Amino acid sequence: MLISFLFVFFTVYGFGLLCPAPGAGLGVRLTFGLSALVIALTVGVALLGFPLRTWSFVVAGLSLAGFALGRKRLSLSEDVKNPATALIVLAAIVMAIGPDTYQPVAWDELTNWLYVTRQAVVADRVSGPDLIYSAPGYTVGWQLLMVYPQALLSEFDEGF
Repeated sequence: MLISFLFVFFTVYGFGLLCPAPGAGLGVRLTFGLSALVIALTVGVALLGFPLRTWSFVVAGLSLAGFALGRKRLSLSEDVKNPATALIVLAAIVMAIGPDTYQPVAWDELTNWLYVTRQAVVADRVSGPDLIYSAPGYTVGWQLLMVYPQALLSEFDEGF
């Protein structure tokens, strides 16, 4: 779980360095980066139909480009002082010392969003006549955000 968290965090941070707002603080950049990650995954996989694993590599590459292009905005001394840093470090510590897995509750998580996420990993896509959704009117952004760190694996792990 910690690996997934760090992978998503650094991707969000990389996209956040591309934030067009001059002098944007860490919170604004992380919000921008998270939005950019969800939009990039949704556009690439859900709208353009790229395979999930392939598009995840592309998104990770775009995030690395964010680090390269936004290095002038990289202000670690200011970012460390931001309260968001304390929350991120606290979350990472809890994940590092806590249990290795997460046990989803069958009536909620599996029914509403983990099932769709599992299908996306196995099928390497989010749409098709063979994929079943309990709520087909919802967008798949949340599921794509959950599956993004696992997209490079060959199996789905509910507790990853």
